[in-house]
Amino acid sequence: MKKLEMEFFDEYKRLDAALKNKYATKTGVTSYIENMEGVHDAERFVPNWREDYKALKHYRWLRNKLAHEANEEVDLNKGDLAGLKKFYANISKNKDPYAVYIASKKGKKGMTVLKIVAFLIIVAICISLLYFAKQHGL
Repeated sequence: MKKLEMEFFDEYKRLDAALKNKYATKTGVTSYIENMEGVHDAERFVPNWREDYKALKHYRWLRNKLAHEANEEVDLNKGDLAGLKKFYANISKNKDPYAVYIASKKGKKGMTVLKIVAFLIIVAICISLLYFAKQHGL
């Protein structure tokens, strides 16, 4: 293996281990990709969802080529390594696509609850005003 290929392979293993640990799964990157495939509204919450998904699948494909087809030429470049490192950094900061999606969904649910509470407060105020007006002949 060439230096770039070894570096990529090691970085991929580091990402895989981080994902196994973070999401308590046995298959790391593969499970993460499967989780991404199970989400159908992610692009509403995470602008680069599709690009990140495709990139991660590409990194896994490159890793598999390096691991299982050692005698074949792999079209790997420094940009692939840089993208993989960036993905790992985002995982470490909870800025990866799936974490951002989950946080956004929780935030949206929180906003929905706030809207309902605000609506109920307004209704209660209106009822109180109507009751006050009726009691005072207004």
